[in-house]
Amino acid sequence: MKGVFKIPFPATARAHAQRLSWPYATGAPKLYNSDGQYRGRLSDNPYDADSTSNPYGRYGSEYPSDSINNPYGAGSPYRSDSPNNPYGEGLEMYGE
Repeated sequence: MKGVFKIPFPATARAHAQRLSWPYATGAPKLYNSDGQYRGRLSDNPYDADSTSNPYGRYGSEYPSDSINNPYGAGSPYRSDSPNNPYGEGLEMYGE
């Protein structure tokens, strides 16, 4: 499924929300920009190397250009595919 993450039942939605908010969850949604480049996993896990919440990881730190937390890289408010641009198209999210 491209762009939209649909969950058909309320019980499934609750379970999915719990999985995303649990810091050690596996199977968090993957983020991709408009060119298909991987931008990490949307997870609260600060220890997962691919997590956008890992302050020392490639996708969570504020320094790598691939990170959505870098205001001069993938997280720039001027990029059309940045999640920090309120008028942009954002990132595509894929669940497992």
